[in-house]
Amino acid sequence: MNTEKHHIRLATEADAPALERLIHLSVQKLQLHCYSLAQMDAAMGAVFGVDRQLIRDGTYFVIERDSMIIGCGGWSRRKAVFGGDQDRVGESELIDPQTEPARIRAFFVHPDWARRGVGSAILRACEKAIRAAGFDHITMVATLAGEPLYARFGYSVEKRYEVPMRDGLTLPVVRMSKHLPPMIHSDISKATIQDVPDLLTLVNDCVAAMRAAGIEQWDEIYPNADNLTADIAASTLDVLRVGGVIVACITVDQNDDPMWRDLNWSADSEPAATVHRLMVHPSQQGRGLAKQLMLQAEVVARAKGCHSIRLDTFLQNPAAMALYPRLGYRPTGTAMMRKGEFAGFEKLL
Repeated sequence: MNTEKHHIRLATEADAPALERLIHLSVQKLQLHCYSLAQMDAAMGAVFGVDRQLIRDGTYFVIERDSMIIGCGGWSRRKAVFGGDQDRVGESELIDPQTEPARIRAFFVHPDWARRGVGSAILRACEKAIRAAGFDHITMVATLAGEPLYARFGYSVEKRYEVPMRDGLTLPVVRMSKHLPPMIHSDISKATIQDVPDLLTLVNDCVAAMRAAGIEQWDEIYPNADNLTADIAASTLDVLRVGGVIVACITVDQNDDPMWRDLNWSADSEPAATVHRLMVHPSQQGRGLAKQLMLQAEVVARAKGCHSIRLDTFLQNPAAMALYPRLGYRPTGTAMMRKGEFAGFEKLL
């Protein structure tokens, strides 16, 4: 799994020449296994090109490394679904988020940075912005080379067709779409002693679900009521409620587990916050609640002046092992604990 962290910014008009060069290089190298040289040449500008309207709208992103743009891509609230702006007259018409889908537009990656998470990072930024703009449905016209990326993100094929170009040539493309899951209205607050019964129910339900999946991470010994009440007394336990019901929780303190002493923590990570006992009710998993709580952990850690966040998770818990790298955490080694081998993770803030 790729864990490189990429810094994303909005493109500016001054980026246009660099974007033109990137697009040409990306098409010539990364589309070669899907299209002929004649098709790629005919598509430049008409299909593959810079759309300055996206830049003016503030919906086009770039990623840079060493002052060089290595990836670009964006989204649109306008009618156009592909193509540069060189032959366009006027502005493309705006669409209504209540009746039409947002568009994913113009993704290109430098060949040296292909399959290193650049496209994925930009796509996540686009989906976040699209949701914030009030859309719940996304459409795109993908190239054959780009189709696998979008499929991994849950986009489904609606139609395969060919775009007519000059000299009687056509370009096979794929129209794909995705419905965003509904927003969950939740709130995060400090746990109180009155929450202990509900928290214990949450613990028991999580333990039962893990055992049913063959994951022997927690049991009747841990986590327990003493852990919860101690966290509440220290004001380190946050709970997430949906509809007034506690469905998830997290503890953020600065108490390193003694078992972590031999893990490979970064030299500049002190002082470090530590995450313990992150849990989401089985009925609410897969809805982004763990990510919400981990983002809350970053807020708490920064408020404490911490330079990093540390945590461990059970090596045999595949969901947890996949979550933290997606959030920018790097592995720091493994440690043997009472229930087996645990993996350490760290994120510098």
